[in-house]
Amino acid sequence: TEGFPVFIGADGERSARDFAPDIVNIHHSGVFSSRVLEILKAFHSSGARCIETNVFGCVAPEFFPYLDASIQISHWDLWQWRRLKGPLLPDIGVYCPNPVDTDSFKRVSEGEIALARTEWDIPDNAFIIGRAGKTDWGKLRLPLLKALNEIENAFFVSAKDYNGETPPEIEAHPKVRLIERMKTDAALCRFYSACTVCVSMSDIGESFGLVNAEAM
Repeated sequence: TEGFPVFIGADGERSARDFAPDIVNIHHSGVFSSRVLEILKAFHSSGARCIETNVFGCVAPEFFPYLDASIQISHWDLWQWRRLKGPLLPDIGVYCPNPVDTDSFKRVSEGEIALARTEWDIPDNAFIIGRAGKTDWGKLRLPLLKALNEIENAFFVSAKDYNGETPPEIEAHPKVRLIERMKTDAALCRFYSACTVCVSMSDIGESFGLVNAEAM
C-alpha cells in the first residue's frame, strides 16, 4: 500500500526495528516458535507494544512476558485459549474475528453467476462445491471424489493449488474445474456467488479463517 514501508527477510527485520513501531502484531498459529519468541523479545525491548493474532487458540507460556494482548478470532478459540493457559498466566485474551466489508464484498447478480458457470462449462442447475484458498488434499481428496462420483450434478471448482500438487485423479476428473487464482475482491465475490457451497479443509484445523467469513 502506498505510503507504508514493507520490510522482508533478515535485512527487513533490522529495518523494521529501526523504523521503531509503537505496536507490533504477530500473526501466527499460537504454537511455540523460537523465531517468534526472538522477534517478540527484540521489539518488546525497544518499547513496542506486542500483540499476537493467535489463529488456533494455542498457548505458548514463553510468549506471555512480551505480549500485551492475544487476539483470538473466534469465541471458541478464546474459550480454548483460556482453558489451556490456566489461572496463573495473565488473561490478556480478546475476541476479534476476521472482518469482511459487506458493503463491497457481497453476492453478485444472477447474470454474473450464470456467466461464471458458462465460463466454467458447468450447467446452470449444477451443485458446485467451491474452494478458493489453500487446499489440504489429504483431507479433501477422498470425500470429494466420493461426492463427485455419487452426486450426478455435482462439480468441483477450485483455484489452482499454491504449490502445483493437485492430485492427478482430481486434476483429470471430468467434473473438476481448476481456475486461475483470484487476485481481486470482485473476482472472489463472483467465485463465491457462483458456488452452491464452499468447502474448508485445512491441515491442522482452521479456527475461523478469512475464506470462511468471505464465503458466508
